[in-house]
Amino acid sequence: MKILMILTGGTICTTAGSNGHRSADTDTVKSVMLERLIHEYPQYKDVEIDSVVALNTLSENMTIAKLNQLIEVLQAQSYVAYDAVFIGHGTDTLHITAPLISMLFKGMDIPVFMIVSNKGLEYEEANGISNMGRSLEYVESGIKPGTYVVYRNSDGISYLHKGERLMECSDYSEDFFSLPDRVPEVDAPAEKPLLNRIRKLNDSVLIVKPYAGIRYDRYNLDGVKAVLHGTYHSYTLCTEGQSETSAVYLFDKCKEAGIDFYLSPCNGEEYTYTSTETLLTRGACPLYGYTIGGAYAYLLIKYADYY
Repeated sequence: MKILMILTGGTICTTAGSNGHRSADTDTVKSVMLERLIHEYPQYKDVEIDSVVALNTLSENMTIAKLNQLIEVLQAQSYVAYDAVFIGHGTDTLHITAPLISMLFKGMDIPVFMIVSNKGLEYEEANGISNMGRSLEYVESGIKPGTYVVYRNSDGISYLHKGERLMECSDYSEDFFSLPDRVPEVDAPAEKPLLNRIRKLNDSVLIVKPYAGIRYDRYNLDGVKAVLHGTYHSYTLCTEGQSETSAVYLFDKCKEAGIDFYLSPCNGEEYTYTSTETLLTRGACPLYGYTIGGAYAYLLIKYADYY
């Protein structure tokens, strides 16, 4: 078995300073990671793992520029000799990068596993090596191509998530869960996967999340090509009136500027409230079945530059 491991940083690749605060130190940690893997999973001592450092960042510091740097590294690799790709990442923005990678690799004949850890690897309770070892088990079992996250929750159970279904880790929790419903899939062009077609992502998608007291006149739309507006659990948001406290205000500004407007999650065929209807009848585009991170990844790809 031969694995290509692309490292970007994240908690799994951090070390603690003298004050106990952690920072990304990917070059230092990658050898420790492999040593611990062989120690805890000796059955994989003969597995060949080629490692490439794409980034050295905490995932909360991920930017569009860094995602483009990761994409360039992924495009530069040859995958013919490998049984799987492992991408080391942090947990904070995993819910964005995992669906993004899932969409980019769709149509390729190799599985991809996002490798993360809840704590630094020097801690006995860290789940990073377990997540990596279990990922190797899935590769060995012949799992079909796709993007996956293997993650051991606080209940001690390791769960297999599809990358495009992964939800953001909840507040005050280190556990990950997935959407139970089927997630829409991005069709890969017949000629080649998106990874081989995309030139760069653009910083042109604005996410707006609803909250009581929101003021839409405080949002700057310069350089924005698409607004992704979140909804409450009933696919609702404030659309009362046309003042700056109503999403209608933002929608009209977007329409005037030629900016596309999306609602997510929103089932355009099954909704209950007139607040939702107000924007849909005006032309807002509903996105259903995505997490907010997945919807964002989808729009980043939709509004990317291509060769």
